[in-house]
Amino acid sequence: GLDGIYLSTYNDSSSLGRKILASQMEPLAARKVMPCFDEPDFKANFKMEITSEDAYPLVLWNMPEAVDPVEVEEGWKKRIFEQSPKMSTYLLAFIIADFDCTPTSETLSGVKVRTCGQREAIAAGAGNYATDITTTIIEEYEKFYGVAFPLNKIDSVAV
Repeated sequence: GLDGIYLSTYNDSSSLGRKILASQMEPLAARKVMPCFDEPDFKANFKMEITSEDAYPLVLWNMPEAVDPVEVEEGWKKRIFEQSPKMSTYLLAFIIADFDCTPTSETLSGVKVRTCGQREAIAAGAGNYATDITTTIIEEYEKFYGVAFPLNKIDSVAV
C-alpha cells in the first residue's frame, strides 16, 4: 500500500513515464522506514540526508535544506536538511520528484508556504490557490489558537 516509503508513477505531457518516491508515515508506517518507537508519546528531533539523481530535482523533507546540495558522484546530489523540532514519527515526510513549485508565499509570522506538483500543472497556475489558502489558514490558526506554527516552512505536494 501507500505507506512507509512508496514509489508512484505518472505520465508527463509528452507521455514520458515519471517516478515519484514519497513517504506516508501515518498512522503506524514509520516503523517500515526506520527503527523507531512509532507512538505519539515518543517524540524526537530528526536529522535527514537524502541522496538522489539530478533527474529528480525536487527533494523535500519537513525542514529546509541546511546547506547547498553536494555532488557525490556524477548525476547524484546529497541534500542535508536542518534538524527538526521534537516531533512524532508519523509527522515525518519526504518526497523526491521531477516537480516544480509555486512561488513562495509567507505568513505574517514568517512561515514559508508553497505548493508543488507536476511541472505543467504548476506552470498553468494550478497550485496558486492551494498556496494562498494554506497561507491564510496558517495565519488564522495562529491567531485563533495563539500558538505559532511549529515549523518555518510548509510544502504541500500534489502526488
